[in-house]
Amino acid sequence: MSIRAARECGGFSTSTTAGAIASASGRSALAVAVLEKRRTEIGEAKYFPNAHRRAVLFDDLLDDYRKWAKREDRAIIKGEGCYARLLDTFGGKRAESITLADVECFKHALGELLCVATVNRNLTLLRAVFKRGIRHSRIITSRCRISRVSQPGNFLGTALSATN
Repeated sequence: MSIRAARECGGFSTSTTAGAIASASGRSALAVAVLEKRRTEIGEAKYFPNAHRRAVLFDDLLDDYRKWAKREDRAIIKGEGCYARLLDTFGGKRAESITLADVECFKHALGELLCVATVNRNLTLLRAVFKRGIRHSRIITSRCRISRVSQPGNFLGTALSATN
């Protein structure tokens, strides 16, 4: 039975549901199951699981964050020094490929030059850049958990204790 014939015979109204269309076409269980699966996937933003996303560079995320912070007047650090440090370290890399080891190397390198508070501000900015990228669906997840530095000895690890 066609949809038109079902409509004329009163098989379903003009405000059709998936079940009514499926029962008119004779594929009720399968059609309803597929439709419900698609609705769930769309609701969870998983409808196109095999679609390839464009690779997002860290430069793009940092630039997006910088423009947003300037527009909203919500900067973590005023000035360009921190942005330049992040760009020098992570510039040109895909944002999703930055690992915890990369962040730890960045943290240790800064710890040798700057005080703990400045290092923490740089890490806070890095964390904010990643969170904004995730929130705006530019990247799916970040592979690194960025932790704060609590004391100066954390940078040098065993090297500091060996000299004492």
